[in-house]
Amino acid sequence: MQSLQLLSPLTTIETMDIYLVRHADAEERDAKKWPNDDKRPLSRDGKRRFASLIKRVNDLPDYVDILASSPLVRARETAELLVEKAAWQPYVEWGELSPDVEAERVVEKLRNFRGVSSVALVGHEPQMSALFSLLVSGSKAGVNMEFKKGAIARIGFSPRKAGPGKLLWLVAP
Repeated sequence: MQSLQLLSPLTTIETMDIYLVRHADAEERDAKKWPNDDKRPLSRDGKRRFASLIKRVNDLPDYVDILASSPLVRARETAELLVEKAAWQPYVEWGELSPDVEAERVVEKLRNFRGVSSVALVGHEPQMSALFSLLVSGSKAGVNMEFKKGAIARIGFSPRKAGPGKLLWLVAP
């Protein structure tokens, strides 16, 4: 895995494209197969459907500066599909994308990057919906939605300015 570097404070980007990605469909919960739910993988159908979605999204970029994933297996496998099918660089794990972490911590981390124009974040509910709402409305309660499994949203976000970003598109399998 690659390491992230913060660039010089003199290097600034006015807007950042944020790609929010909820992990694809996973296997059904089964305490016998996966006593630790963090290890539960994507289902075969979930992998197939998400790979198909990647191919259909014409506005998916050829490159992102950072591809970050939750440490849970199903999110990492979704990130791996983005690496394989969209030809993005390898992902890095962010503990901030774990399901029990508040979305504000992710936004705080995004605001600290310099010289970064695009970030893809692969995570879970309810964090993805909260993060979506924070980024487009400025409040976790501003947008009431469920971020579907395998969905991808592109949000234009200004890490240096207060206020909401702009939803550019949202697709789901």
